[in-house]
Amino acid sequence: MKILKGCIPGAVIILVFTSYCVGTSVSLQPTDRRLSTSQKAEVSAPNNSSDDIVLFPVEKHRPLAPSIDKSGKPYCALNNSLAFCEDVPDYPTNEIMEALSKLSGDALDIVFSVGIKGKTPLTTEDLTEEAICSAETKTFKPKAGKTLSEDWVYVVNNIRYEQLVTAEICRDEGKPCNHIQGNLPSGFQSVCRQRFAFKSLLAIKPISEKPYKEDFRFPSCCICYVTTAPGFRKLPVTRTPSVVPDE
Repeated sequence: MKILKGCIPGAVIILVFTSYCVGTSVSLQPTDRRLSTSQKAEVSAPNNSSDDIVLFPVEKHRPLAPSIDKSGKPYCALNNSLAFCEDVPDYPTNEIMEALSKLSGDALDIVFSVGIKGKTPLTTEDLTEEAICSAETKTFKPKAGKTLSEDWVYVVNNIRYEQLVTAEICRDEGKPCNHIQGNLPSGFQSVCRQRFAFKSLLAIKPISEKPYKEDFRFPSCCICYVTTAPGFRKLPVTRTPSVVPDE
């Protein structure tokens, strides 16, 4: 009699056989968040008159969090350099609504009545002034984001409860600033850089599945910086010695 122990994500299986081999293969798709209730542990009592022992997968509660690949990056952000996702194919709307039911109606009203402002109307300055770094205003509706501890969690965002984040995105990041590049002193250059800020949103704790406030990193504005050109060396300043009058 031989004992083969097979490892399956989220389950432990022990197969006992005598004269044949059994292969066990389980593939968890990116949309899998947890084992189904039909996979609860059921272990039959050993029978002294038989060597056959049947074991079923032991249920292991998986965190309510975005599915990740082997590198630890969520599938929704594989082609995304930002620290959040707007498009999450396996977004667990029902589970999140159940988590929100743990909060009182008054608490939800306070959170979503204050909320985060979305699109803002154009002002006179927007129409008459030109920024030295070209940028566009965009409103995001994140459904997942990376926390300060670099964990990915779900953000509450569905038809009933929305959280919008408005940001200014650089159009020409890394390029010289408009109007001033040719007017700088010798050895200096300008460059447009994207800046980021942290905003607090209502999210879901992966283990306890409770709603809580978390800070997420979003683009905030586009700023022009003036720096010394690479390889440029400032000429040493020669100071004229002071003339000491004869006594």
